[in-house]
Amino acid sequence: MILIRTAMVAVALAVVAADASAQRRGGRGRSVDVDAVLIPSLAPSDFESVVRLIDLDVGSLLILETVFDDYAVQFAELSQSIRIRLQDARPVAGGTVGSQRRGAEAMQQQIEELRRQLSRDIRNAGSSEERTRIREQYAKQMEELSKQQQAVEEITGTADRWGEFLLEQSTILRDWVQQRSQLEDELEEGVLAVLKEDQIDSWRLARAEIRRRIQTQRGRLEGERMDLIALLDQQVPPGELRTALQPTVESYAIRLDAALAARERFELEAAPVVSEVLRAGNWDRMRAIVEQEAVVRTGVRDVNLAVFDALLESLPEPSRSGLAAEVHRTFNATVWGKGRFDRALDAALEREDLTDSERTSLEALRVQCAPGIDAIRQRQDAALRSQGPARWTFEQLRLWSGAFPGVRFDETIDSGGITDLTGERQEVELACTQQIKPILGDERYAELPGAARPSGRRGREGSDRRSEAERRRQELYKEFDSDGDGRLNSDERRVMRDELLRRQREGKSSP
Repeated sequence: MILIRTAMVAVALAVVAADASAQRRGGRGRSVDVDAVLIPSLAPSDFESVVRLIDLDVGSLLILETVFDDYAVQFAELSQSIRIRLQDARPVAGGTVGSQRRGAEAMQQQIEELRRQLSRDIRNAGSSEERTRIREQYAKQMEELSKQQQAVEEITGTADRWGEFLLEQSTILRDWVQQRSQLEDELEEGVLAVLKEDQIDSWRLARAEIRRRIQTQRGRLEGERMDLIALLDQQVPPGELRTALQPTVESYAIRLDAALAARERFELEAAPVVSEVLRAGNWDRMRAIVEQEAVVRTGVRDVNLAVFDALLESLPEPSRSGLAAEVHRTFNATVWGKGRFDRALDAALEREDLTDSERTSLEALRVQCAPGIDAIRQRQDAALRSQGPARWTFEQLRLWSGAFPGVRFDETIDSGGITDLTGERQEVELACTQQIKPILGDERYAELPGAARPSGRRGREGSDRRSEAERRRQELYKEFDSDGDGRLNSDERRVMRDELLRRQREGKSSP
């Protein structure tokens, strides 16, 4: 019994540790992102942006520097007090409501398994004396499980204690949102009191630059993390072109600032609500919050993409290609990175044994194939842009589902269109790659990356593995596809998962 209790305590510790690690990665055990709401809107070092963009006299500079310093000091003091209040209120250091619920679920599974075992033993008992002995053993085991439960709750906390914490956390965060808003208002009033009317627009640009520096890197949806002004600084040097772009740059700065401010407000206002939702275990409300977050994040992304597309239409070369390459390094990089054909062609052009005629033919092949491949890339990019918010929402719901008792996230997302485009591009790239062969000849062509095909034992082993995987898949579909439509719906997948887990626990093999 002592060994069993020790094992359960070890399980509880593992749950807490895994939960904390997963929470840092944004995985299971997700909870309110307190760090996000405690990030200051500016730092004393941001005063440099104000000095650079606004022409101020010495007296005004001194006053503004004092305003910035006062904001930074007050923000640090208040945010630290909020952290201390939250830490003091937390039932267990390092734990989350998700770890408590998983610990409780593990104990409940133990109890249910013990009850099933009792039922089987009672049915199989040959006499009343044996049944009495079995019930006495069951009572002792239940008593031991109760002690184990107490030990687990000391590590993970109880549902009541976590419920109280989530309610108190919501109250603390609401207080913080109010205090922070007051601080921000005082900062804005302090700045505007110093500036002249013709300096206010410059302050807005400075404020936008500061927010962009702080908030851009906090983007989660692909395309949120763009900073086109920083990229233009790299690609377009000072001169006539940069001067001509200035109205576009300033318009982008203000539009992006508004979108980032809306996202920042949403995160602040959502934090206490999420705490209440976790306490109530209200999955539908959590889903609505995630969907609302997707909307504000898409707003940031769409500002970036709209201006990016407009710049590609207006910029001359080589600035246009340079900007596109920098953006595509992180945005839809799998689409815009080099594919099979480009890698093979680059390797071919690097060969030292090429004749002038062969080199000319290879360059001509690139010109010939590029339009077809780029056309598919454009369609892939458009599909990923269109599905981006939905895919992000799907992934966030999957991650959040682990914090809600009784929620099994077994939804799927349709990737058919993207998959079809990927297959189409692979076919085009393969056809173009194979056109290198007549130019180089069989021997040199076989040395290119992506040109050789699996052969021999390795190829047969890969084929065997695919065949085996397909056989197992067909057997599972045959067993669990109750309506015979050739697909597994959410109910059928749930039944399949539960059955496979049961077989695993009992040591039985699955198909």
